[in-house]
Amino acid sequence: FVFEHPVIADFRYRGQPGRLDMSVAIAQSGPMQIELIEQHDDQPSAYRDVYKAGQEGMHHICSFVPDYDAEIRRHAAQGAPIAHSGLAGDMRFCYVDTRASIGCMTEILQENQPMRDMFRHIADAAQQWDGRNPIRSL
Repeated sequence: FVFEHPVIADFRYRGQPGRLDMSVAIAQSGPMQIELIEQHDDQPSAYRDVYKAGQEGMHHICSFVPDYDAEIRRHAAQGAPIAHSGLAGDMRFCYVDTRASIGCMTEILQENQPMRDMFRHIADAAQQWDGRNPIRSL
């Protein structure tokens, strides 16, 4: 599933207002979801903190959490700052800079039913995939 140039509202990079132009392709392999992210601009972001334009590699792990604010506080208490944050629809998300402790960023997604439904739809589609048409929309 591909999301090209999704609208990211209230985008902040290291606490400062900014903007982000990116696309993401989401795939599922068994219980693991895999995201391929392409940032289309050179604006500061958690993506550019790890990889410059043209570079690639493992960027982050993700936690889908019921108490977003508590998870942010937990990471802050461990000295891990928010690299960037925003709103995707009505879901808050951020990337916490956990590179010093685990070697990659940690994405935190605010758990909500629409996102849970979308992730279930992606997982179900992967189980039923017949090997044709790898790029599909929701």
